[in-house]
Amino acid sequence: MGEESERGEWGSQVEFLLACVGYAVGLGNIWRFPYLTYENGGAAFLIPYLVSLFVAGLPIFYMELSLGQFSSLGPNCIFGKLVPVLQGVGWGMVTVSFLVSIYYNLIIAWILIYLVLSFRGEMMWSSCTNSWNTINCDSNLEEARCLEEFGNTTDVFYFNFSCHVNNPMMRQVKNYVLEKTPNMDSLGGLNWKLVASLSAAWIVVALCLIKGVKSTGKVVYVTATFPYIILAILLIRGLTLDGMEVGIRYYILEPNMTKVLEPKVWREAATQIFYSLGVGFGTLLTLASYNKFSNNCFRDAVFVALLNSCTSIFAGFAIFSIMGFMAKQQGVDIKSVVQSGAGLAFIAYPEAISRMPLPYIWSILFFLMLLTLGLDSQFAMVETTTTALMDQFTTLRRYKKSVVVGTCAVMFLIGLPMCTRAGIFYFNIFNDYSASISLVLIAIFEFIATMYIYGLKNFIGDLELMLGCQRSLIGRICGPTGWYYKITWFALSPLFLLALFISSLINQMSYNMTYGANERLYTYPEWSKIIAWSLVFASLIWIPAFAVYRIIRNYQRGKALVDLFKARDDWCPEHDRKEKTHSFYPYVVEPSGCVTSFTVNSETEKGYANLAFK
Repeated sequence: MGEESERGEWGSQVEFLLACVGYAVGLGNIWRFPYLTYENGGAAFLIPYLVSLFVAGLPIFYMELSLGQFSSLGPNCIFGKLVPVLQGVGWGMVTVSFLVSIYYNLIIAWILIYLVLSFRGEMMWSSCTNSWNTINCDSNLEEARCLEEFGNTTDVFYFNFSCHVNNPMMRQVKNYVLEKTPNMDSLGGLNWKLVASLSAAWIVVALCLIKGVKSTGKVVYVTATFPYIILAILLIRGLTLDGMEVGIRYYILEPNMTKVLEPKVWREAATQIFYSLGVGFGTLLTLASYNKFSNNCFRDAVFVALLNSCTSIFAGFAIFSIMGFMAKQQGVDIKSVVQSGAGLAFIAYPEAISRMPLPYIWSILFFLMLLTLGLDSQFAMVETTTTALMDQFTTLRRYKKSVVVGTCAVMFLIGLPMCTRAGIFYFNIFNDYSASISLVLIAIFEFIATMYIYGLKNFIGDLELMLGCQRSLIGRICGPTGWYYKITWFALSPLFLLALFISSLINQMSYNMTYGANERLYTYPEWSKIIAWSLVFASLIWIPAFAVYRIIRNYQRGKALVDLFKARDDWCPEHDRKEKTHSFYPYVVEPSGCVTSFTVNSETEKGYANLAFK
């Protein structure tokens, strides 16, 4: 087989590790976790957060890396071989990654616009002398006094600003970056700044993925490490500012333990862990599929999951030290300046930076950090889509460059409506629905397929073949196949996902899409719900569709229905699949109960029914 038709693999274990770090540590670590901690009891929030990490986050993360590494396949092919009737689970994962990639690159496009403006050496959003400013624009201090007079300080940073004085930062976002229309009744034409920026973002993604993991593996040396350097610089600078102690105190130093008793806080913590680690997208399976079979993915999973959480906590100090400085400068309570999500990245933090000496330098560093954080996650999600296509249609591996360019071009074209003047409304629909309850439900089916149909014992056998057997007491408790993982995989993690799904479903069913606040609150039209729920079902429809297809095909071939619930003969390591030296693969089991190898036996089915796992 020619080299161009091979799947390829990571150049080193470090490349894979950095790719996982880059994927997991994303924008949410910077702009969502610190705010959640502040809102939900400070240090007390870490209790439900860490419980969620060890009950579900880490076990699911490790499970997905293991599945990908063992099979050397993308998610669509993994479940087609593991439990054929549930092949749609893999395609559902790919669809979620595809949909998220479309709108996620728009965020990168916004970052690029801010980065270009920062390189001009002037903070265009800090003044009222720009062409897009309105006659109501005023300075920050006068704005703060205005808000205090009208008693409306908590709404100071909403996109649709409700005070009679308009903030230049707000106008920068609304009138210059978005050129936003008041509603989504018409698209309002293309915003060419956004089109150009989105084009640049997709070109960067395509160039970095053009050779698959061979090129991505080199890029992540920069993109995965650079954010930590910038975070450290921003933290050191923040700790030297007057008022930093106010921000840090509100962030984590004054825990409100009563918050731990609130179900909402646990839901927020569980959601943050689930989405921050990026499980359920199929991306972890994809990244691990390019590993060597013997790579220690257990070590990698523990390292990345813990580093992800530590980064979130660390980022909070960098963010809140500067938010405290801004609050003291304005003479207002910190709740008036703190925001979550895009509001923090594109409004609150840039405005705080504009009040510091040499603001353009700090602005460049901040947006470079956001750019690298966003690109890492985007690389991994787009790679999931291209890998799925090339694994399903292996002849496409010869045309890897064309597949990458074509995939990026299609995603760019689908994302163009978000570059219109009404695009922010469509962006919010994608953001709220493309990876919501559908993602959690897909993860539940992932557990059903792996732990209940394929079976926990069989999965443990795969792990022992790949990583070896743990004979020490500590290894048997919390090692790669220890009781900690057996219990969480079989019971705790599925229950966690079920609770998260029920909570998310209740929240989604009662959710009304709105934009802005107070007298400028815009409620989305009813027809927008069709788009929203179409995004939900776009990823879920694969599960029943493939199940029906497999059942019909099995019936036509005269095979038993039960065969669809058994692992296929070619569910095995890539080398054995290529050599085709087997008919069926039972495991060889030592007296201790450890799996050591496959053995070829044409009369034995890979059902593992006689294995005695101890």
